[in-house]
Amino acid sequence: MQELANSSKKVLFFLGFLSIANAFYFSFGVNLRLFDIMFIIAPLYGVYKLKNGIIRYNPRINIPKNYIIVIFLYLSISGLVNFGGYNDLYQDQFIKYWVHKVAWLLVYIMLYLIYGHDIVIYYLYGLTAMCFIHVTLVLLEYITIVRTGNTIDFSFLNTFFIQVEEKKYDVFNQGFIRPTGVTLDPNYATGYAGIGFLFCEYLKTQSGSKWYFTLFQLAALLIMILLFSRTGMFSILITFIISVFFSMVYKKRKIKTIAPKIFLIIICTAVALLSYIGIINEDFYKTAISRLSLSDGSSLMRSGYIVDYLENSNIIELLFGVGTSDAGQRLTELLYMNTGVVWSPESNFITFLIEQGILFLIFFFFFLTKIFFKLLKKDPIFAYIFLYINVMGVGYNFLGDRVYFFLLVILSMYAYDNNKCVPEYPLY
Repeated sequence: MQELANSSKKVLFFLGFLSIANAFYFSFGVNLRLFDIMFIIAPLYGVYKLKNGIIRYNPRINIPKNYIIVIFLYLSISGLVNFGGYNDLYQDQFIKYWVHKVAWLLVYIMLYLIYGHDIVIYYLYGLTAMCFIHVTLVLLEYITIVRTGNTIDFSFLNTFFIQVEEKKYDVFNQGFIRPTGVTLDPNYATGYAGIGFLFCEYLKTQSGSKWYFTLFQLAALLIMILLFSRTGMFSILITFIISVFFSMVYKKRKIKTIAPKIFLIIICTAVALLSYIGIINEDFYKTAISRLSLSDGSSLMRSGYIVDYLENSNIIELLFGVGTSDAGQRLTELLYMNTGVVWSPESNFITFLIEQGILFLIFFFFFLTKIFFKLLKKDPIFAYIFLYINVMGVGYNFLGDRVYFFLLVILSMYAYDNNKCVPEYPLY
């Protein structure tokens, strides 16, 4: 097995490091988001190294590669076939989505073929390193807001030509204080923190428990509670429960439960906190319980989308969908809305159901299940990261996110790769 060059390791590390920083961008005539920088550099550097004969190709990964190509073709053909039925807004949206997201599925395959299995661990090293900064920033923002009523002023970054998206300053929504760290959305803020949480569990098992991994895990779960993100809380809890199940089913393989002590501490803390809130602020307590019980407006709206679509669609639409990027237009017509902007349901799977149809959804579930069990046999923590990013997609839409599709591709290919990731220390 050929050793990956240090320069390649650094490229992959910084690819992960900047990939979640979507709230910041360079502005010097043109706007360039921080997370886009390394997604441009990594393929170019990979092609450069490829010219020197450095390539890592394993015939077994043809299987997941072909699955990803099928997904790419389906999303592409679905949009092209239905393109004529889109209005101008959604035609423009499909073109942008295909160029910036769908076509990149092939680039992610290429990156794995060039860098090999090491792309998984060095990307996650970088992502988790940024998560340490991200979680710290969320906590600092939260404390600042509680004390002053305002979030941190990031205007000092202008000196370095770095701008902050205005949306990041919108920290009060749905009755909660919800700062977003290096991201633009509370669901992304907690979702990425969960990936870092799981990878820290991997690092602890490989290197021996280190206090700063445990401290980060506690902080990651804490921000899920503080931001009251159901996407983060339910996704990590479901992943934990499933890890408990498989630790009992596969005892001989010694598959461990994810951080049981940490979950016990956080669950007890959350129950105590909710009880205290119930005593001092009954209205806030009712709002919190409503969100946790999934009986608030946004949860009911999602289930309403499914019912309205299933009741008002013909058999062709149900089986094959209405076309990539067109879920918002279809629901707008069904619900007699006039939004004037492009939108889509806040769920990967509702969006796939409407845009790609039941047949694609069945294929996608089959693909996810197959990859999960392959990873579970090979590296359980990577299986749980794969599970986690897809459970997140039930409660929120991550289909416009590079991190989701990138991890989907590289973890799928890693599942079938003969090589296995080996941590390198010291790194953190």
